[in-house]
Amino acid sequence: MCRTDHRLADQTEITVEHLADERFVDVPPGWTARLLSDAAFASAGVPRRIVCEVGDWELFLELVSAGIGIGFAPEGLLYPVLTAPHSVLRLIAVAGIHLERHLYHITPSAGEISPAARRFADQLLRIHQANGDDAPS
Repeated sequence: MCRTDHRLADQTEITVEHLADERFVDVPPGWTARLLSDAAFASAGVPRRIVCEVGDWELFLELVSAGIGIGFAPEGLLYPVLTAPHSVLRLIAVAGIHLERHLYHITPSAGEISPAARRFADQLLRIHQANGDDAPS
C-alpha cells in the first residue's frame, strides 16, 4: 500500500526487489502481519527499512496516507482513510507474496454451546461462505 503519488502507484504488480529502498510503516514485531512480511523479505534476501511501528491499523493507514512510508495491510480494512472516494491510498499486488493467516473456530457439540456462541459461529460460517471460501472442515 502506498500513496497515489508514490513512484510505484501506477504499477498493478511489483516484486519484493522493487521495495528494497523503500521506507516502511509497520505493525510491531510479534504481530502476525509483521511475522509474515518479515519472512517474505528474508526469504527474498531483500533488506527492509522500517521507519515507524504502530499498533493500530487506522493509525497505520493515516501514516501511509501522510507519506511517512509504505506498508503491507490486510485486505478488507474498511477505515474511511482507505475507503473514502478521494482516498490517496493505492493497493498494489506484490508478485510471489501471499501474506495469509488462518483463523480457526472450534465449538463443542450442539447441545453444549450457548445460544450466543451458536449465533457467533453461524455468523462466521455465513461470512466464510459469502467470501467464496471452501467449506470449513
